Amino acid sequence: MRGDNPPPVFETYFGLLVLLTLSAGLAAALLAVSAVLGPRRHESATLDPYECGVPSAGDLRRRTSVRYYVTAVLFILFDLEVAFLWAWAVVFHESPLENLAAMGVFIGVLGVGYAYAWAKGAFEWD
Repeated sequence: MRGDNPPPVFETYFGLLVLLTLSAGLAAALLAVSAVLGPRRHESATLDPYECGVPSAGDLRRRTSVRYYVTAVLFILFDLEVAFLWAWAVVFHESPLENLAAMGVFIGVLGVGYAYAWAKGAFEWD
């Protein structure tokens, strides 16, 4: 038994140091193997941009509709809501009243945001 002296920093973080060293070594080794064994010739067809197997047509720098970004943000918002609801359901039994109040505030704020998005027509796709 050591007494009241805290353990040295090296002993405390030795496992983390080993993990970081092994991770960096593995990353370096994989990059080296890829550079040695990877293809060296680049054909013109390889360098052409395409998406989903279809060659690009038209101007690639055209403006994208704002509705695309609004849809993406709404998806992330409600996806995070589900993740928070899952965690809340797991720990609900620990202190039901506190957790219910916190979830009520969370759902209330989300409901206001949902109503605002609905009023602005964010869920309508033309």
